[in-house]
Amino acid sequence: GKALAQGGELEAAISDFEAAASLQPTFGAAYLEWGRSLAEGTGSATTETALRKAANLMPDSFEAHYLYGSQLLRNGNPSAAVDSLRRANGLAPSDRAAAYALGRALRAVGKADEARQILAGVAEASSRRALNEAQINEAGRLNNLGLDAQSAGDFELALRRYEAAATIAPENIDFHRNAALALCHLGRWHEAKARLRKVLRMAPGDVDTTKALYIALDNAPD
Repeated sequence: GKALAQGGELEAAISDFEAAASLQPTFGAAYLEWGRSLAEGTGSATTETALRKAANLMPDSFEAHYLYGSQLLRNGNPSAAVDSLRRANGLAPSDRAAAYALGRALRAVGKADEARQILAGVAEASSRRALNEAQINEAGRLNNLGLDAQSAGDFELALRRYEAAATIAPENIDFHRNAALALCHLGRWHEAKARLRKVLRMAPGDVDTTKALYIALDNAPD
């Protein structure tokens, strides 16, 4: 059934999942895949039944509760959807899709204040993610500009670009390593040593950094 579903043969997959559920009625995963495939296809009254069975058989499955709650919401039953979506949200609090669906269900049953709080959290998380992605992209752009400057032999400019990238994304060791290597090219060995040691604290055993540190120590012994 899974192989057929992955190949886009939903009707054949649905038949196999239904057969699997019939052969082993307590096998929650069969109901989950059966319900998922039904939902992805044309949908039917059986979709909700299969997903309800999956949620009952798999009480700790985020997917089972999320898909069942979403189907209930889609079928115009938000009051029943709230319970499953709360369960899904509790199992995966950081999942924005589940939180958004729960917010919609709560709003539909008149729990406007709770819905507003949850949907505001989803919006805030989306904004943070967008900001983080923008920062990562900008850090990568600055690092690439540093590589271009380094290729042109301008190590001062390269160092400034690497430093700027490392300031935006301080957890990325590549930016710190590139800055340290630029310091080596500039003959600023004492600064290079300190920066290389910082990189090794972040990534112990990093081969390129270790080699560069030996060179820096040869030029500026402790």
